[in-house]
Amino acid sequence: MDDNIVTVSKFLKKVDIDYEEYGENIIGDISYNAIKKLLSDVIYLKEENDKLRNIKNKDYSVDVIRENTQLRKENFDLKNSLSWRITYCQELEKDLFENCENFVISKDRIKEQIKKYAKLSDDCYSEWSKLSPFDDSYRGIRDKGMCYDAIVNALQELLKG
Repeated sequence: MDDNIVTVSKFLKKVDIDYEEYGENIIGDISYNAIKKLLSDVIYLKEENDKLRNIKNKDYSVDVIRENTQLRKENFDLKNSLSWRITYCQELEKDLFENCENFVISKDRIKEQIKKYAKLSDDCYSEWSKLSPFDDSYRGIRDKGMCYDAIVNALQELLKG
């Protein structure tokens, strides 16, 4: 493109004659003024394109740098946030395993309690069966045995759950 502009410019300098004075408006098949106008338009448009490319490249570079900086900041913030969460989760896990006996009841312990309250219920039932309905402790022992049965039922549900 630049070679063509140079060639046309040299040609116009060599023939820089106002052909209109001689009544001739045409060089070959093309108007001299049209060639001159086209050349000046091409040069002007090339300069404008170069300016726009420079501006676009600068704006693009600035935008890319700005976006890159913003992404780096977001990345840094996410790393810090994630690091904090990982540390927090590790501390929670450590605390849970260290203190799990305070929060978890083993199935064996529940089974032991079921056996204990079942035995107490059986003891109450055998004592209650020996009493007469007119004894003062008849109703109390029966109620106590029913409470033991309720506890056994609740523990069995807990064991299933």
